[in-house]
Amino acid sequence: MNDDDVVTLAGDQQLIGNSEAKFIAGFNNTFTYSNFDLNIELQSSYGNKIYSTLRQNLELTTGFQNVLGELTNRWTASNTTGTFQRANEGTTVYPISSRFVEDGSYLRLKTISLGYSLPKKFASKIYLTKLRAYVTANNLFTWTKYTGYDPEVNSNGQNSAQQGVDSGAYPNAKSLVAGLSVTF
Repeated sequence: MNDDDVVTLAGDQQLIGNSEAKFIAGFNNTFTYSNFDLNIELQSSYGNKIYSTLRQNLELTTGFQNVLGELTNRWTASNTTGTFQRANEGTTVYPISSRFVEDGSYLRLKTISLGYSLPKKFASKIYLTKLRAYVTANNLFTWTKYTGYDPEVNSNGQNSAQQGVDSGAYPNAKSLVAGLSVTF
């Protein structure tokens, strides 16, 4: 970093990101027309960084595990400009590097729900106050440049000292729910 051709901790260490988002936003609204209702919830995070230990491990060229297909562009005698290090059978370990820090910004369609309520005059004929049928989808779409499973990740649970680390944690589950809401 300081161009002295010597790697030292004091001279070459630099802050490269923060796991805390600069901006978090949400939007929730219900639209109604006649007996139909549509609820939409959006969730967003901007400006946080994620350290992907998953990607770090998938780039090891030791031959002991599955790796990314991109490693076909590794250094070889005939490909001296390869992006990745050469393959070996040793115990290669990547040091912590900015190579595995990615932008964790995203916009997620958190919830979308469409419902239909039977008109009251029909509901009362079957001795109900209200009858509503609905279908709800959760975590349907996420728009992000993050290459991991889910940008809303913290492999270390509630440990606030190690936020923004992705070791391949399970992503938020997608779900589709249909139901009837009955009021007597």
